[in-house]
Parts: sequence; structure tokens; C-alpha cells
Amino acid sequence: MGTSQVADVPGTSVYDDAWAEVDLRRSPFRDMPNDHFTHLGTFVVMSSFRSIRPSSSSHNLNHPDENNPLSPSIQSEASNSSFQQSNSVADTSVSVGKGRKRKAPVSVSQNACTNCKRARAKCDGSEGAACTRCISRNIADQCTYELHLKTAKEELIRKIRNLELANQELLNSIKEKDQWIENVVNLVVHKGNGGEDPELVKPSGQTYQDLLRALQHPPLDRGVAHRHDSGSSVDSVHYGSDVNMDSDDEGSSRWTSVTTDESRIHHLMALYFSWVHPVHMLFSERHFMGSYRNKNRIYCTNSLINAICALGCCYEEDEQGNNGASKRLGERFAQQVLSETKNETKMTPVSAVTYAILFLVQLSAGKGASAVSHLRLAVESLRKIPVGNWSEEAFEITSFGIHTLNTAWSAFTYQTPAAPISPHSTVFTKVSHNKSDAYWKSYRFPRDSGKEPIAGHAIETAKEFTQLSQVIFQTIRLWCGSKGKVSAQTVLRLYRQYTNWKAALPDHLAKLDFTSDTAPQALPHAFSLHIQYYVAICQLFVPLLECKGFSPAAMDHIRTVCVSSAQQGLELCQRYRHLFSNRYQPPMQAFCLLHLSDLILRQSKQGVEATILFCFEMLSESLPGFPMVGTLQAMFCESVLSCGYNLPANVEKLMGGRTWQSYSREDKLECCERLTYAQPVDILVERLDPDITKSFEDEWHEHIENHGGNREEPDDMSIFDDDEPETTASKGSSAKSSTSSRRHGKRNSGDQRAMDLRLMMNP
Repeated sequence: MGTSQVADVPGTSVYDDAWAEVDLRRSPFRDMPNDHFTHLGTFVVMSSFRSIRPSSSSHNLNHPDENNPLSPSIQSEASNSSFQQSNSVADTSVSVGKGRKRKAPVSVSQNACTNCKRARAKCDGSEGAACTRCISRNIADQCTYELHLKTAKEELIRKIRNLELANQELLNSIKEKDQWIENVVNLVVHKGNGGEDPELVKPSGQTYQDLLRALQHPPLDRGVAHRHDSGSSVDSVHYGSDVNMDSDDEGSSRWTSVTTDESRIHHLMALYFSWVHPVHMLFSERHFMGSYRNKNRIYCTNSLINAICALGCCYEEDEQGNNGASKRLGERFAQQVLSETKNETKMTPVSAVTYAILFLVQLSAGKGASAVSHLRLAVESLRKIPVGNWSEEAFEITSFGIHTLNTAWSAFTYQTPAAPISPHSTVFTKVSHNKSDAYWKSYRFPRDSGKEPIAGHAIETAKEFTQLSQVIFQTIRLWCGSKGKVSAQTVLRLYRQYTNWKAALPDHLAKLDFTSDTAPQALPHAFSLHIQYYVAICQLFVPLLECKGFSPAAMDHIRTVCVSSAQQGLELCQRYRHLFSNRYQPPMQAFCLLHLSDLILRQSKQGVEATILFCFEMLSESLPGFPMVGTLQAMFCESVLSCGYNLPANVEKLMGGRTWQSYSREDKLECCERLTYAQPVDILVERLDPDITKSFEDEWHEHIENHGGNREEPDDMSIFDDDEPETTASKGSSAKSSTSSRRHGKRNSGDQRAMDLRLMMNP
């Protein structure tokens, strides 16, 4: 009986409410043969009909016609017969349908075939290969694919970007030609004087005649990213890449298996040399580039290239703001480093460098506690690894660079550095400071490779970082050591070393005041150097603020030194943000920002709310590339609330859409080995000499008289009053009285040196 015939009976309502919810496409009988489905469908439809009301014709009602198929009696019999037959079929079908489950394809294609699209089914085929569903239905010849408009658009955009990049590289290669010719002349005519070191350029085992024959070929075959400096961008990666014409085959010359896109690799390396290398100079770039170009493994290895690229991914920024791909690529580079270091049988200087960079990679990802073991391995291995073919200059740069990094991390985690070197060692005795290629450029995107470079002073900056770290190491040993108590004389001696270091800075590193015209000459690593200096001053004096024995005047002026240092450090952070963007800060600069802001939060009475907002905004800028910043933001939230201040209204937005409560203790411990970034002043104050409150005033005035102030200025900024309470000890009272009277006499005579705080902080 056809459903259409029943439905056409006038005055009848064929379907009930239950039938409206039946969806045969979702039923377990979807995959059954068509004949079963037809019978089952008939049963479902018939069983869902309402009883037909009698028609107006009494003849049909009282005299059923056997020849009329619509006669009620015949219809009833047919219905009963059909019901019994369909019921048996339905029972069988239901039992089969319940036992069968649709098997999802192993892999789902992003672009389904036309048949699967029409059926709204998942497709596992691809262009040129029929999908499993079409094959199982014997319609593989009809399995066709239509290009998705979104996919076609993305492919066109990708091709356009690649063409633009290739065009830029060709333009840069044209600019490089003159520079290449000049370098060849310097190398051949002057035998390396004023040019590059011929020992670095000459392939191993070849004569200079072989080198000259190789130089007859163009140095570039894949385009050049313009580079002029030892710490800025990437054209030295490309430059001379074909010098060694007899190098290994292309498969063995590849430095990484993560990607075959050489332009991407060079871009990541350029980011590293622009923003990380001048601050953490862990190896000699000149020697590294020589090995990279000649494809030897003396100063460069596959694991080192992967580590550099992994850290470069932290600074890679999509111009559309999408950083997900860079994050995933960085994780793959980091995994490749770990995979390759497992196969190394012995430690070399390159291995130590690789582990030090791997520490920065994992620290940036918020895994500082796990990364510390790599840094410790790098430091401890320097004592016993064979130097091998390394030059004295290259090894000295690596040794001081790794120890400086280790000291910086120890200062932020308040623990004694492992395997330290003497803080009185002379820095860079074997290193040449006047390299003609010591330039820097602000590199962010591949298009920046054409920018004009500026003098980078990378070697000088690395030397100053090392010398500053030597004083920081002594500060760590003072507060975190295990011998003796902290005296006023020791604190002021270290303070004097800090100010002497700053006073001795060369002009090109000491000057940080730039106008709109001179801003292009600014160096980010010079700003980072000064920021770390002000953080060190704060860490030296902050524990004294927890000591209750100082007089109010003494405490007020110690606080003034700390607050003044923090304000000047934050001002440099703000200028760094204006000139370079906080998105491109070194990994550890986030810790500096937190320490400076925290001091204002706890010790200052002015501008606290503005400082809180500024700190969150600065950290928010660097969050996309450095996941560790999120945990640091959560720690700062706890500090703000504990000091009685409110969080910014948009704090959740500044934290990347995540709440500060969502960071667990394990997240914080993994970030920096502690639950907070703040100094453990309650523990450090126990190391103070009990007599420090009695001797500090005299020591401070003696320090001012011998090392600070201006003889011609009156003493209108005296830090201590004359009416100090007398000490109970007669000897101390006598000495104090004598010293106080000397100071009083000098004040009256006009010869007392005034304590000019600004002069002390900026000698």
C-alpha cells in the first residue's frame, strides 16, 4: 500500500506528532539494503497512521466491495497481514542495526569529496585517491573533489607572501654583491687584515689557491638577507654559503630536519642575533659563522642551530598577530635539540653552549625549574671539557658568557651559583674589541634585512655585563652565603663597586638619552645593561629595610636610595618599550621589571597605581612569545593584593584571557623554583650583623666623604640627625660621639661634602 494513496484521502490527518520526530537518516537502518529499508519504512509509516474516519458513503461502509482495494474490511486484513510481515522484518533489522556501529575513518580530509559532502559524511580521501566510503559503495569512479574557496584563498596568499619574500631576497642579493667583492679583496689582497680571518673562511684541508678558485663562483644561490653586524641579522648566514664548493652533499649540509625552509631558518637566527646574542653572548659569532658557512662542526652543530631557532621562535611575530604556528615550531626545534643531544657521547664547548641556550628556551616556556639542570651542566662542564680546536678567544667568550648567565639566574632565585669563577678574574684578555663587523640593526621581519646597521658594540657590552655580574655574584654570596654576618662596611663596599662600575662605562654605553633624531642609534642591550644595574642596587639594599633597629632618618634615606633606583630602572623600561617594544625583550628582563615594580609597590607612596598598570602592560606585550610571563603576572597579582591595592580593571585581558587564580603552585614552582619572585627578606634579614644599626651611619658618612658628593655644595641633604640616641656601649658611644663631632665641625666650616643622591645614583 503506498503512502501517497493514504495521504490523499480527503479530510484525513495522516501523520501524528511522533512521526514528525522520525529521522530515517539518523536511524540504525541507514546502511541496510534498500529492499529492507522499503519494507521497514512501510511498517513505520503504517503503524504511525491514525485510524481513518468513515466516509459519507454508507454503501462503502455497509457493503464492502471485494474488488475495491480501499474497502475497509479488505484494508484491515491487508493491514494486519502487512503488520505481521513488517514486524518480523523490523525485529530482524533492529537487532542487526543495534549490533552495527559506524566506523569513523582513520584520517579525515579537510576537503571532502562531492559524495561525502552531499551525504554529510566524513571523508578520508584526497585529490587523486578515492575515499573509503565511495569505494565501499562501488562508486569510486564518481569520487571527485572540488576546490574549497577558503583553501584556494589561503594558498594564493601563501604564494604571494613567498613571492614577495623571494623578490626581497633577490633585491638584497644585488646589494650584497658590492660587499662580497670588497670582502674578497680584503681577504686576498690584504690576507685577512681588516677583513675576515682567513682561517675561518678557508675550508679545512684546502689551500688558498683552492679558496681563490672557489671565490670565482657567486657566493649566493638562494638569496641573501642583508647583514653587516656580529649580532644583528642574518646575511652573514647566507654570505659565503657557497665558499666551500667541495663541501658535503646537500643532505649532510642541512643543519636541521625540523624544516627545509632555509629562509625561515635564517629569519629565526636573525632574531636571535638581534635580541638575545648581545645580552647573553654565549659564543663567538665570528667563529660560529665561519663553521656555519663551511659546514664544519668545530663551532657549530645541528643541536646548536636547533636551539638558536627554538629561541628565535619566541621573537617571531606574524604580521597578522598569529603566533600559534611559531609556538608549535619552537616546540619542535626544542624537541629536536633534546633528541640530538641524547646521541652525543662526550661534552664539547659547543655542547655547553647548546645547553645554555636550551635553558633560555625552556625558561621562556615557563619551565625554569626543569631548565636549571641544563644550565648547571653547561657551567660545570666548562671546568673539564677539552678545548680541542677552539681558539682561546672563542672559548673565553663562551666561558664568561655562560657564567654571566648563571649568575643572573642565581640573583633572581637567591641561591649561590654552581661552579663559579673568581669574581676578580680579568675579563676578555684574549678577545679583540675592535671588529669591523661589530654592527647591529633592529630586525623583526624579513623586510627589515635592508635596514642600515648601526655600531653595535656587542663585545664591549658583553664585557660590561660580565664585570657587572662579578659584583652581583659578590652580592649573592653576601646575602646567600653561609659564612659570617652582613656588616655595614661590606654593604657599602659593594655599593661603591656598583657605582664605580657605572662611572667607568664608555660613553656610547653610558648615554641613554635619545631624541627623535638620535633614536635610531639606540641599542637595546645597552638599556638591558643599565636596567640590570638598578635591579642589583635594589637587591643589595632591600633587606636592610626589614631591619627594625635603624633610626627613622637612616631608614628613610635607605628607602630613598632603593626607590630612586627603582624609578630610574622603570623609566629605562618605559624607554625600551617606546624604542623597541617590550615584545622583543631578553627573557630575564621580565624578572627585572617585576623587582623594580615590586619595590615601588612596597616602599613608595606615590605613583603606585600607575606602576602596577605599567607593569601589567609591559608583561602583557611579551606574553605571546614568553609563556613564563603569565605565571609571573599571577605572582604580581598576589603581591598587589597583599599590599592592599586593587588590580587593574582589565587585568584578565592583560593576562591573555586567563585569571591569576588559575595558576597553581606547581606552575609557579616550575617557573622559577619558588612560589614568588620577591626577595625572601624575612630570611635575609637574619644574616644582618646585630651591630649594623650602630655602625651603618658612620660607615655611610665615611663613604660619602670619600667617594660621593660635591665639595662646593652645603650639607643640606645630611642623611642623619645630630640628636641620635646614644648607644649603651661606652666604647661605641665614644667612637660615635667623636665621629659625630667631626662631622658637625666640618658642616660648620662649610667643607662637609653633601650627599647628592642623584650624583650617587648617576656618578
